[in-house]
Amino acid sequence: MTKSGKYIAMLPTKVRRPEPSDKAVVRERVVEKMSRALDYKIVTVISPAGFGKTTAVSAWSATLENTAVAWLHVDEVDSGADRFWSYFLGALEVADPLLCEKLDAMLALQGPVPAFLDELILGLAAYGKPCVMVLEDYHRLSGAGEIHEGISYVIRHLPENAHLVITSRATLPIPLSRIRVRGELLAVDEGDLAFTPQETGLAMLKHGVRLSKDDARRVFEALRGWPAGVAVIALLCTTGSSDEVEQALASARHDIRAYLVEEVFDGLSEKTQDFLEATAIVDSYNVDLACELTGLGRGEASAVIKELMGNGLFVGRTERDGHGEAWYRYHHLFADLLEDRIRQMDRARVEELSFRARDWLDAHGYLDSAVELSCRIKDYGHARSVILRQWEGCYTSDSHRMLTRWADLMPEEEVRSDPLVCAVLALPVMMAADYGKAREYIQIAEAGCERLKAGEKRDLLSGLCMVQRAYLATYQNHREESACFASAALERLPRSEAYLRGTMKQVLASRHCYDDPFASKRDLEAIIAEQRERGNASLLGALYCNLAVLDAQLGLDDKSKYMCEQAYALFAEKDRFYMPMYTFAYYAEMLCAYGRGDFEEALAFYERYEGANLGIIVSHYDTEALCLKAKALYRLGMPQAKQTFLGAWASNENAVYMTVPSLAMMRDWCSVFGLDEPPRCNQAGALDHACVFLAMREYVMGNMAACEEVCRMADALPERNRAAKVAAHGIAALFSFSTGHLHHAHAHIRAAALLAGGSGLVQLLYENASDLKGAADLALGDSDLSVAERAVLGEVARAADAISASQAPLSLTERELEVLKELSSGATVAQAAANLFISKDTAKSHLQNAYGKLGVHSKVQAISVLREAGILG
Repeated sequence: MTKSGKYIAMLPTKVRRPEPSDKAVVRERVVEKMSRALDYKIVTVISPAGFGKTTAVSAWSATLENTAVAWLHVDEVDSGADRFWSYFLGALEVADPLLCEKLDAMLALQGPVPAFLDELILGLAAYGKPCVMVLEDYHRLSGAGEIHEGISYVIRHLPENAHLVITSRATLPIPLSRIRVRGELLAVDEGDLAFTPQETGLAMLKHGVRLSKDDARRVFEALRGWPAGVAVIALLCTTGSSDEVEQALASARHDIRAYLVEEVFDGLSEKTQDFLEATAIVDSYNVDLACELTGLGRGEASAVIKELMGNGLFVGRTERDGHGEAWYRYHHLFADLLEDRIRQMDRARVEELSFRARDWLDAHGYLDSAVELSCRIKDYGHARSVILRQWEGCYTSDSHRMLTRWADLMPEEEVRSDPLVCAVLALPVMMAADYGKAREYIQIAEAGCERLKAGEKRDLLSGLCMVQRAYLATYQNHREESACFASAALERLPRSEAYLRGTMKQVLASRHCYDDPFASKRDLEAIIAEQRERGNASLLGALYCNLAVLDAQLGLDDKSKYMCEQAYALFAEKDRFYMPMYTFAYYAEMLCAYGRGDFEEALAFYERYEGANLGIIVSHYDTEALCLKAKALYRLGMPQAKQTFLGAWASNENAVYMTVPSLAMMRDWCSVFGLDEPPRCNQAGALDHACVFLAMREYVMGNMAACEEVCRMADALPERNRAAKVAAHGIAALFSFSTGHLHHAHAHIRAAALLAGGSGLVQLLYENASDLKGAADLALGDSDLSVAERAVLGEVARAADAISASQAPLSLTERELEVLKELSSGATVAQAAANLFISKDTAKSHLQNAYGKLGVHSKVQAISVLREAGILG
């Protein structure tokens, strides 16, 4: 997430690598171990506080070339799964936006292992180049079981190019034994990080204190190589004499860690102490925030920071961000001390500093941190005010999950205390599929609305409640109910609420997308014309994407592609990462790819759709996309096709009807259900398609007595439902041809060809080519056929012949078959050549010969043909 105004800024100290200190001592054992880190899946760096875990990892990562390094500093407040994974993905994007090409930081999280983790893993693999994710201070998430499960899942399935580095003060609550046994874990511990006597002397020297060899050993033995303790001893010494060292060690030997830090603090000037206490109110700060908290000028504040940086103990600095401003945070040992001192400070002083810090963070766009600080000081009213100030911006920029992230920082009763906050949060909550909670929020908002006097505030709240009810009905696919609420919202919303009014018009336009798609298309086009003038890119993009799907379903591929391009042009590619509306564009592209017969590209677009899907898309679209994936798999002869189709059926029957399954799919359906499970349709817009589905079932089950009824159905279906009409005429032609009613078969196949050719829905005939060949050949003998009809029916006949030829005995040579067997097992051409002891060029030659013999153009198609023929398993 970038500090662009569109996305909420993240503090650089949370998502950027800290700069190694110029006083850091190179520990050869650590350097040697970490140099092998990229040979392992996971690296753990575990030791008590003050052993330089962060320093070691930061110094190592700074040496990496051509490797993206993402860094996340974990705080206790990140223990919520939604917040943690949002920041996790934000850190990846800071490292390289391409790492998040298929992901969205606002993914709705459901269950202990969020579904999006598969897409995270696939996205890391697709990145291809080496990448490292560093989780610093993981011990702060000790009770976050849901996060631990997610990290465990990621570790188990991490691709070879990706590596996870975790620093912690405690043993990780993650099962790593299997990873360790497989040799995929590199463990760096206290023994590696501790100073040797030589390193102890060098560390003291870097602080300006020269020790004798014996004194260096004495410090080493007293501190057991503890790096932070060595730095503190250096601060307590000036000459480095044996007496001075002995005195420093003796004075604090009873509790070296806490006592030495306190000794150092007490030795600082009052001005520096005040600076430390004031800036410790926040987790991290830059010079401007330090000035705000301390009252110092920039020069004075910078001088104090420089002094603190010079001691090598107190302050860590992040890499400079895009604005050239460095951010600082205190080392944990010192932060713990400062927290204790803040607890002892006057309460009024603490509140004053907290409010001042919060207001500065708020004013400078660090709203996450501002809300976090507000909730820490229990100023929940301010947290709610941020939600109410930002909700429209979050809505219009598709950053809905930001709202729930802020709400998660508050007690639930504080969220429910404000009806407008509840109304605002209902949409993000339902996007996470928590429909029950969304409904409760709407009810709280409606009750609050009744207590308000008439006026604009009541109109807004009342209208927003209707908006949320419309969305809730839409997500649950209750289209008529959704339209009623959308109409009510338009009546109640103030005219100034252009965005919400536009979304409700879109809901109304989509109401008839199944039963009267052309009417929906006209309505969407009218809204687009209206919204172009208003300039809301997010809403306009959503309209383009929805219209792209509608055009693709109508076979208007060129128009669909144009609408996708219009949507893509609204945002830079790196920003589309955050836009859930683009899932509709990818689905439209998938429909178009299938329509032109490019089944492999259709599957590729399904991957993009699935990768970008936030779990918030209306469920029937998910099922339609899955069913279309199944159709592409059937056309490629892939073995997983049947299971994919049956999975879609189990998900949403109405959506399966809308994609018009092929006869091959219907045969598989009948092999499972037969007549035991009659198709059901509870969605008015899907009735026509359900009738076609039932007719296909009757044909597959051999019920020829249904011929006359099917022919009547095909004639009666309205042409506005193009896909259903094409498929219905095709099935009517099959029934008629099979029962000897050749005149009717001729009429129906011509009607199907004419409508399919004119609407771009020819695949609905080509996918059933083997069955339709007889009727197609019959019609091709008619001299009265139009050019369009002859082109479509000719292709049906050719497709059927190609399928028949692919099922004939194959004449591949033994070597050609061996190459294909290697490829079917997952080998590349180069690997196949090596396994067969032939050159890569020879393997390619065998492959091209096999393609020619099989009449295919790719290895996927070739393997599919061989599997269909039973030659490959």
